[in-house]
Amino acid sequence: MKSKPLKALASLVIVILLLFCSKSSVIKASATEEIARPNYEYQYILIEEDGFLSVYETNNLQMPIFIEFFDVSTLPQADQDELEKGILILNKEELRKTIENFIG
Repeated sequence: MKSKPLKALASLVIVILLLFCSKSSVIKASATEEIARPNYEYQYILIEEDGFLSVYETNNLQMPIFIEFFDVSTLPQADQDELEKGILILNKEELRKTIENFIG
């Protein structure tokens, strides 16, 4: 069971993310709630936007720091669904590996 401060933090993170994300890049609540999990410091969110892969820093969701012009529609549906929700990434190495897994 989450403590009251942690629940409040999770709610605040969701609200902030929804306010700063553009209409096409609204990150689903299920992914953003993970940011507030204790003992994890996610640095990036990998998400599908307009059919491409976009990377945002979790502390600045106004503009992607990286866009991979890779046609996401060529991926299996399960991968497309995961990217639509947003994938939280811990560090640069995990980000590199995750992108490589998608684009081959």
